[in-house]
Amino acid sequence: MTGTESQLEEVRRELQDARDRVHQVIADAGDRHWSTRPAQDRWSVAECLVHLNATSMAFLPRIRAALDEGHRAGLSGHGPYRLDFWGWMLCRMLEPPARMKVKTPASFVPAGTEPPAKVSADFDRLQDLLVQCVEASDGLPIQKLKVSSPFAKRLRYNLYSAYRVIPAHQRRHLWQAGQVLASLG
Repeated sequence: MTGTESQLEEVRRELQDARDRVHQVIADAGDRHWSTRPAQDRWSVAECLVHLNATSMAFLPRIRAALDEGHRAGLSGHGPYRLDFWGWMLCRMLEPPARMKVKTPASFVPAGTEPPAKVSADFDRLQDLLVQCVEASDGLPIQKLKVSSPFAKRLRYNLYSAYRVIPAHQRRHLWQAGQVLASLG
């Protein structure tokens, strides 16, 4: 496996790890703790996972647009890939345990909860779509293709950074969901 393949494989592995963790968190929450908030200003397990689904849905069109741009332009290239400054900063900030609280834009604050089976099925479907994008990236200079952040329109980073930010964001909110379960006993 080349360095480039191992970098993309690492992203695929992180996405699979998040999928496994989501299933475990849902099982651990059960019906009893699924939508229970540990405090009025803290999200429930359900809200953490619904937020992750909303985030993936917002990232996917941006990623597809960058991939389409690269293919249309006939670009080719391989790694090694590198995080750009914003990708590095976001990954560092997002990795659990949370070092700082960041206000979530209103459009990404869960408006309610959905049944665990639906949230799980949506998460799996979205992870599959993200993996397909990662696979479609092979042979493209993803460190040169740019995507805008769904959270801040003026913030742009390279596609490789987006591929690292997404699993870091997922780990953060899965950690948060674990903290919720721990506080609920």
